[in-house]
Amino acid sequence: MKHTSKERAAVDAALLRLKLDFDEETREKLITNLKLLIEKNNVLNLTRIDSFEGAVVLHMEDSLSIYPEFMHSSGEFCDIGTGGGFPGLPLAIASYRHGILLDSVKKKALAVQEFIDELGMNQQVQAYGMRSEELCSTCPAKFETVVARAVDKLSVVEEYATPLLTSGGHLIAMRGTESLEDEQAAQNASDQLGLQMIEKRTFSLGPDEVARSVYVYEKVASPLIKLPRRPGMAHKKPLGY
Repeated sequence: MKHTSKERAAVDAALLRLKLDFDEETREKLITNLKLLIEKNNVLNLTRIDSFEGAVVLHMEDSLSIYPEFMHSSGEFCDIGTGGGFPGLPLAIASYRHGILLDSVKKKALAVQEFIDELGMNQQVQAYGMRSEELCSTCPAKFETVVARAVDKLSVVEEYATPLLTSGGHLIAMRGTESLEDEQAAQNASDQLGLQMIEKRTFSLGPDEVARSVYVYEKVASPLIKLPRRPGMAHKKPLGY
């Protein structure tokens, strides 16, 4: 797949803002991934962003904004609620880490698997169409890192991630601007789930300086409640409130 100089310049500018420098093969894959997304979006609603330039900032740059936190570990990772493959696929491209990209909407997972196959990465990552509660039955406490971008309430994300994490593993939750109520609920949930927040970072994304925040939790103890709860319960009755 040929890329234009304009596409390359947009990706290079985003990487420069993030202070990241990748080799040519990695940059090529990052561009191809976005082009595959936009092409697929014509037949399946994966994203509201329909321009390459918009996707560079709001998908690729957003995904790679947590690269420093993501590289604290080197083992397998899981991306919960991957949607069109974000943040998991750009992170996998950039890091070479192995992992699973998870989405409860099977059509989305199938589309992401198509991207993975096109990129020649099916020995490294797989997309699964299932809920996190279902994955727990086959992959309990398997992942050193769980990532989630704008998935449900923060305390709900914590609950989804906890049974998937190894002891000492990290949850990296990507958020917009969190309310004080939701932050407090997340803290309350952490106490029940055996998680400890080790980092909170706020920053702005792209030339328009969109507000973003990232919360990093470490699994430091066994949960005080039996996990996972029945599918849907974390959302219906979130912990911490």
